Amino acid sequence: MLRGMVENPFVALAPRLASGRPLLLGADIGASLRGRGVVLQGPGALGKLLREHPGEVERYYHAEIEAGADVLPALTSETTPRVLAQVGMAFRSAALTSAMVDRALQAAEEAGRPVVVAGVLGGESVAPLDVPTLVEEHGSHAARLAAAGAGLILARGIASRTELMAAVVAAANTGLPTWAIIEADTSDTVLDGDDPGQITDLLEAAGASAVLFETPTATIGIQLFARRSDWPLPVGLLVDACGGDPADQHQRWLDGWGPSLPERFRVLGGGHGCTEAHTSTLARWLGESPVRQHPSYRPTAKSPPGLG
Repeated sequence: MLRGMVENPFVALAPRLASGRPLLLGADIGASLRGRGVVLQGPGALGKLLREHPGEVERYYHAEIEAGADVLPALTSETTPRVLAQVGMAFRSAALTSAMVDRALQAAEEAGRPVVVAGVLGGESVAPLDVPTLVEEHGSHAARLAAAGAGLILARGIASRTELMAAVVAAANTGLPTWAIIEADTSDTVLDGDDPGQITDLLEAAGASAVLFETPTATIGIQLFARRSDWPLPVGLLVDACGGDPADQHQRWLDGWGPSLPERFRVLGGGHGCTEAHTSTLARWLGESPVRQHPSYRPTAKSPPGLG
């Protein structure tokens, strides 16, 4: 693929961050793979998966696209040299990162509609670093993601404001749209006890173009959103999977979202424990919502059932 020769699909989808049907983000990568029986153990598991079973990576990408995802996360959270060094593959970081993104781009090109490939920056596979080293590592990996052709970057900081800010700064420095993912177990505080509104202001100053709150329930997300009337950035909501009987957990998960959510949040998706089945369930729900009638929403011929 010739980098820079094809317009970033995000250009076509960006207007929906302001109005219309919310963008749908692919679900939990690990849960999706494990749901199909893929064993992920130890550091660098995703890198080893690409080396040993590339077909599983491709199946994951196609499954999320077929489920209705507008934004497809690439499997790049564990392709940093530091993570891969634990399995003797540090020297393959650039090659594996490029391959992960390239296979996602190939799947997106076959979708018949705009699908943005997002590089994932930040994870929880190894111990924390000092700030200067963390900034350097995130900067190098963000540059690899941009060079590989990612259309945007998902910046994560697992329960750490420092790591999240470093990831956002590194991602934004590439010039790519940067979405910051913030874990929020309650509607009162996030990360290191921060006020969600204040951390959003800091993330905007750092270069974030959207904030996505990952919460155990949609109710927490709604309460969190209501804390502020003037969010400076588009706000998204990722809701974790509920437990219980798999036969009805998708419907119970969906029942908790509430009919007004598409009017509040500009990005929606499944959080921890969610698979492409949750993406599909959410896509059908959005397709049945009045929001789909907004002038800015234009379904395509290959939209999943319920979207066109």
